[in-house]
Amino acid sequence: MSFEARKRANKIRGLTIAQRSFYKRLSEFHNAKNPHPFPGTKRLAYDHECSRSYARDVLRALVAKKFITVRGRPRPENLFGEGDDDLRAFEIDFNRWFAYSDEDAERLNKRILGVFRRAVPNPQLAQGFLAAWLEPRRSRSKWKHKRIFIVVDSKSHRRFLTTHIPEIRTQLSEELRDAVGENPGIYIIEAFAKPEDPE
Repeated sequence: MSFEARKRANKIRGLTIAQRSFYKRLSEFHNAKNPHPFPGTKRLAYDHECSRSYARDVLRALVAKKFITVRGRPRPENLFGEGDDDLRAFEIDFNRWFAYSDEDAERLNKRILGVFRRAVPNPQLAQGFLAAWLEPRRSRSKWKHKRIFIVVDSKSHRRFLTTHIPEIRTQLSEELRDAVGENPGIYIIEAFAKPEDPE
């Protein structure tokens, strides 16, 4: 598994347990020399001790959430057909940290990201906030407040964020009260390597 794939496999949000397991297994095939590996669903089903039809369902969900893109053969209309080669190759979207649901949610998340970026005086430094996500509330959730996840690109961005969370939270509540409510929880995802992480 490449360092880039390993780094993010446990940090992305919006997957079920099965989807995350498949994503991590696909990530194990990713490396610099072979960035678009091609494990078939037969192999993935064997690895996860499940049926091939269930494996195809999980892969469809990963595609729908835009974490992976299927490349090459077969033809798109038979993307998850019954043949042995129904998954020829895949590409991991390294710009996507959160599950895609619909365009309205995407626009809202971009507006949330804009609040974080505008909090930084330096426009270039602001690009170190990579992505933001308002986590959908689950039906049985006991959360008192909505939860926002923000991906940061460096330790300096994390330090800035931790010292300015109160002001950012206030700004979020003022600009997007209907969406985020009052006093939303803010959770940081680190996209950078830690000193102990092997390259």
